[in-house]
Amino acid sequence: MRVTFILFVFSLVLSLGLQAQESSVDSLKAKADEILMSRGEVYLSIPKTQKKAFLPLVTDISPDRENDSSIYFYANKNQFRKVIDQGLSYRVLTAPSMLGPVKMALSADEVLLAKGYPTYPQYLELMLRFKTEYPEICRIDTIGYSIDGRLILAVRLQNGEYVRGDKPIVFISSSMHGDEPLGYPLMLMLINHFLENSQTSPQLSEILDKLVLIINPLSNPDGSYFYSDTTLYGSIRQNKNSVDLNRNFPYIRLGQPYSHTLLEKENEAMVNYMEKYRPSLSANLHGGAEVLNYPWDSWYSNELVHADNDWFIEICKDYVDTCRIRDPSYLDTYPEGYVFGGDWYKVFGGRQDFVTYYLKGRELTMELSDTKIPAASQLAFYWNLNRQAFVDLIQKAEFGIYGRVIDSISGENIAAKIEIPGYDKNESYIFSDSASGRFFRYLPGGVYNVQISASGYHSKNISAQVIPGERVQMLAALVPLDFNPNLPSQIIIRSLAGNEFEIELQNDESEVFTAEMYDLTGRKVQEKIFIGKTGIMGGLNLNGIYVLKVISDRQNVKRLVYIDFQ
Repeated sequence: MRVTFILFVFSLVLSLGLQAQESSVDSLKAKADEILMSRGEVYLSIPKTQKKAFLPLVTDISPDRENDSSIYFYANKNQFRKVIDQGLSYRVLTAPSMLGPVKMALSADEVLLAKGYPTYPQYLELMLRFKTEYPEICRIDTIGYSIDGRLILAVRLQNGEYVRGDKPIVFISSSMHGDEPLGYPLMLMLINHFLENSQTSPQLSEILDKLVLIINPLSNPDGSYFYSDTTLYGSIRQNKNSVDLNRNFPYIRLGQPYSHTLLEKENEAMVNYMEKYRPSLSANLHGGAEVLNYPWDSWYSNELVHADNDWFIEICKDYVDTCRIRDPSYLDTYPEGYVFGGDWYKVFGGRQDFVTYYLKGRELTMELSDTKIPAASQLAFYWNLNRQAFVDLIQKAEFGIYGRVIDSISGENIAAKIEIPGYDKNESYIFSDSASGRFFRYLPGGVYNVQISASGYHSKNISAQVIPGERVQMLAALVPLDFNPNLPSQIIIRSLAGNEFEIELQNDESEVFTAEMYDLTGRKVQEKIFIGKTGIMGGLNLNGIYVLKVISDRQNVKRLVYIDFQ
């Protein structure tokens, strides 16, 4: 009887405990479902002891951070169901963007003074102001629209008119995750910094002479202004469709082309824009940690590294060192301040790998603050920490190999493959622009054998010595496969005094011909139109090697000749 009673009591206690546990689980699930209904995403944590069971879900779920005891992440409705199906123990947490008030600027001027975060109307006001007050160097591009119809804008800065492919493009964008807005006001301040100081700062002026700088301050406006256009409080990581935009770019498939299918509206617009303005060097800005990471995000470093791994490390180290002059403890998520992407955690469908692999650019991901939404009183601190490092990073695009590929007979620009045999791997090669023939290749210091090839042409190999912080000029004239060098020449060049020379057309019925001379940077230094069969070019101010392009009126002659003035 006594044994039976004891068993009964034990059974009752166990039953009540299970019921309490089930009630607690049901309560957590109900709380998560309520948040998912109102916000489209829920912020969760699991014990770090469950990491092995969590890893298979990482391709779908957005990890946020981890510490010694827990892993923190976001999940939408479908992802939350996977957490439950996996049997993970989870906690439902308050979203980081709802932990406290967010001070918004009272005016657009306050945004530029780092006194508050911008409202959406203030953002539009500033973008219009930039264009209106600095029309000579500032253009505003509409990248596209968000799901809710908000503008996704970019400021395009350069001295002179834009010519496709003529200069490297540096592209920086921020806040792809709507609740990571620190980079948003910093980019507005960076734009303003260039506009206000480019006439007086030699460094800024040189950048706008030699580069095209494009800045997209806000790439997920619906996530940032989730509750209203006037506050970032309650902002969400994902877009209005509860999709993490930094998991929605075309996945890397080695050796396979990419497609635009299944892209969210914001990413479809972004991919289209980057296809038009292909970045040579780019960065996307985030928050929630302090670290720079570089490709690849899709692999661990012991699986696959980029051919330019050493170059990525160089530019990351330079950025970190510049910031740490002002604060030695900054960017401290890793001791070096930077990390190989996949070694931090793997990201599939991220923009960094998409740009680097498919668009042949070179992109960094930059996590600027441990706190996702730092207090407005800290904005000036972060601006002063990063300002010079931003500028120096942008200037990196001035260096490396600056090349141009042309047809040796017609002088026309060629889209060619630029590859370094024995160095490049996993499609790290690049292409010259079909319109300008130009290419920009960033490499660590060293001597490289650059192979240039194009369909219908003989390949060409050129040796180049790359020195960090310097630019190497390269002109590659490819000979067509069907060119017959034994045909009689139609152009005769005769040297004259004073670095002048005479051009004579032979076996041509034209009465007019044009002669153009270019230096090895591709800059036109002289152009003349001649009536008859002869003409004189050159002059005492010329020194070095130039390319002469001659085109007869009837197109019977269309040739390039190299002229060497000693």
